[in-house]
Amino acid sequence: ADALALPFAGAAFDAALATNLLFLLPDPLAGLIEMARVTRLGGTVGWLNPSDRLSQSAAAAFCDGRGMTGFPRFSFINYARIAEGHHRLSGEGWANLARAAGLNDVVTEGRGGGLMTIGKGRVR
Repeated sequence: ADALALPFAGAAFDAALATNLLFLLPDPLAGLIEMARVTRLGGTVGWLNPSDRLSQSAAAAFCDGRGMTGFPRFSFINYARIAEGHHRLSGEGWANLARAAGLNDVVTEGRGGGLMTIGKGRVR
């Protein structure tokens, strides 16, 4: 489905999750707003996206530090290449977007050596 026009009624779900999606959208805020729309009051909207620290060189260093080789290494570095051309925000940047989308109790956390940001907020 189109992430900016989900084919669900408002407040249809207890939670909505977007993993490695919002950073690819032309307007990540619109994606968060749409996720909030389909989530009931008090429900949770969650996301996982690249942080502003993810780059091809940072991904290669991460892989080197963990002995990642072969396809996992290729895949992560390629993911970083894709991320470089899209929205990479700090944890606070993602939190600000979530608040602008009308979410409250927003929390974010760095993962993968700070190269990824995981976050969530509640629909008010």
